[in-house]
Amino acid sequence: MLWPFCALRAQLPGFGSMPVDIKADQTHFENGVAIAEGNLVIQYGEVTINADYGQYHPDTHDVLVLGHVRIYRQGQIFVGERAVFNLETKQLHAANFRGDFYPFRFSADSISTLGPNAYVVRNGEFTTSDSSKPDYTMHAKSARVYANDRVIMRDVTLYVGNTPVFWFPYLYQPLRKDMGYEIRPGYYSTWGFFLLTSYDFPISDDWKGVLHLDYRNKQGEAIGFDSDYRFGEDNRSWGRFRSYYADDQLPPTIKTNGKSQKVNSDRYRVSVQDRVYLSDNLWANVDINKLSDVRFLRDFEPQEYRVDPQPDNVLSLTQWNPNYTGSLIYRDQINKFYGTTERLPELVVDANRQSVANSNFFYDGETGYANLRRAFAAGSTTQDYRYWRFDSYHEIVYPMFLWNFLSLVPRAGVRGTYYSQTGSFQMQTQDIVVDQLLPNNSFLRTTQTTTINKFYSHAALFRGVIDGGFEASFKFSRAYDSVESRALGLDDLRHVVQPYMDLSLAYSTANPNRILQIDRFQPSTQLPLYEFPEFTGVDTISTWAVAQLGVRNRLETKRDNLSFNWLELDTFTDVNIKEPTFATGGYHQGTLSNLYNNLTFRPVPWAGLAVQAQTPLNSRGFTDIETNATFMPGRDVRLTLGHEYISHNPFFVNSSLVNTSIYYRVNDNWGVSAREDYEFTNSTLVEQVYQLHRDLSSWVASLGLQVENNGPGRSPQMLYAVLFTMTLKDMPQLTTPFNFDPSSIGSKNP
Repeated sequence: MLWPFCALRAQLPGFGSMPVDIKADQTHFENGVAIAEGNLVIQYGEVTINADYGQYHPDTHDVLVLGHVRIYRQGQIFVGERAVFNLETKQLHAANFRGDFYPFRFSADSISTLGPNAYVVRNGEFTTSDSSKPDYTMHAKSARVYANDRVIMRDVTLYVGNTPVFWFPYLYQPLRKDMGYEIRPGYYSTWGFFLLTSYDFPISDDWKGVLHLDYRNKQGEAIGFDSDYRFGEDNRSWGRFRSYYADDQLPPTIKTNGKSQKVNSDRYRVSVQDRVYLSDNLWANVDINKLSDVRFLRDFEPQEYRVDPQPDNVLSLTQWNPNYTGSLIYRDQINKFYGTTERLPELVVDANRQSVANSNFFYDGETGYANLRRAFAAGSTTQDYRYWRFDSYHEIVYPMFLWNFLSLVPRAGVRGTYYSQTGSFQMQTQDIVVDQLLPNNSFLRTTQTTTINKFYSHAALFRGVIDGGFEASFKFSRAYDSVESRALGLDDLRHVVQPYMDLSLAYSTANPNRILQIDRFQPSTQLPLYEFPEFTGVDTISTWAVAQLGVRNRLETKRDNLSFNWLELDTFTDVNIKEPTFATGGYHQGTLSNLYNNLTFRPVPWAGLAVQAQTPLNSRGFTDIETNATFMPGRDVRLTLGHEYISHNPFFVNSSLVNTSIYYRVNDNWGVSAREDYEFTNSTLVEQVYQLHRDLSSWVASLGLQVENNGPGRSPQMLYAVLFTMTLKDMPQLTTPFNFDPSSIGSKNP
């Protein structure tokens, strides 16, 4: 069909339920071929083609298009000068084309279809930059592209601007997944110059592997293999495997109880973490971490060491039910150089809080059996001990709301615990053989007299505990509807006051000093939580009567028609009617604990203040104040200021640490930042970081210096690092071949 108009349209018989729609300035047929010229638009289903000239062959369903060609299909666009596209098979053959395979933009000498949503690219350039002059490009002699899945490139050269910086024989880059090559050069004073490399590759659709080949100037070469996988119904189950081996050319010497011992040069770690869902309500957890020596994480994974210096080794099986949760736990001392509480095994059933016969009374509790062993680190002067323990706790709670204003929640509980063995320790002297390290790295064997803490076993023990108490609180408020201030972020104001009290009473039939401590009280700057079953120091329970008195003040305003906490202040203290005595120690507070004040102040989006403070109410207390303030007075400046102060705490050294950071945006392309931590108690500049930032359109590059001072007497005292980071602004989920992130030093999975 032909129309004598400026824009002509033809609908040709399709090969499916839809016709092939052709629109152009001129259309005609020659030998059964539809020819269209000028502002050509071909539409068939989800495919739209624009060009200056086109030919459609109804027999083969091929479309030949020339001049300003644009092909739109399934959210993808291809742009070029010449292409052949089959509307039925979706086969594409094109020359001098460019387009998108999210998140990549590409251009190529030629592109052709490999299969459904798969293409072969010849002499292609790939980048994630949307600038007309990309910051970086990857030139590949050939590439296979599987849309929304992966790109496989061969003979690849990485260019930064117009400068080639690296060559890859093969590059696998899944789309939307954190995989690919990664190279991290840098300098770290304990390593010297280093080059950390990793290569991510797929093993199956839900299983990937990572190969690490690393070099450290001081330690030498190292190799590692990691793997992450998902499996089971809906991929709910997951697993992670980590391994690393280094032939350390400079292994450290460690000292234990006066004995010096050189660490073996063969240093390694093997870690497995898994969660396997056996059913919707039954799952198993695995967390195994085998290390070659006590210094491995500190020397090779400093970032991980700061977060978890003593990784666990535990297996567990958990059954969940709306009324209870059952757990079977097994923990072993795989790394003998770490002290460990072994559970060989432990079975615990926690009853979730539930109504008793549909009344207002609620019950919760826990019952457990455990075969326990306190395994001290190898070389310790204290003997190990073990026993089995049966423990059962049951509590009744009765929430009430009285006189339409008072919330009152009384509770009462009973606990029974049986210990198969008790014991005591006595200091004794004995002769031990010591290998003393000499300057020539040889050892001199000598005999020394040392003191050990020897264990003596005693009879079994049953301990009973009765506990009770209540929580009480009420609220009152007042509204100030006329309060408004744009500068302070106020749109109406309401003051809410909530006084509260939490009384905890406990009576124990046994002094905790008679019990061998396994689940014990850990000293902290915070107040213990005396309520059961939240109080987990089962073996250190004593007789006590403690009342926490407090009041919460909250100033609320409106933001986006919602209530917003403009200022919050929680003030409280513990009144020790009968102060507990913990077997593992604890500072004696006297009648009153410290006075706690927790303040949060967020008046405007560009400023905020948080203060956690405790100050003594008697001579036995201590001071602990943590302050953090953030300001952004203009779009070019961001400033944070913090102060951590602690004084006269029996478990922590005095400290007055000030940390500051500032970022200043010089212009659209440049910025500078600095961070400093200064300890006033010993006049030490603990950490310094100075960086220069450059905005590279799609990237932000930073170059700087980091200096850490561990303080006098620490080894090493000073640590240095040269920092170079590159961050992809718009698509941080895409791994680029280079990563110089200083925060991930020693962490192969930043």
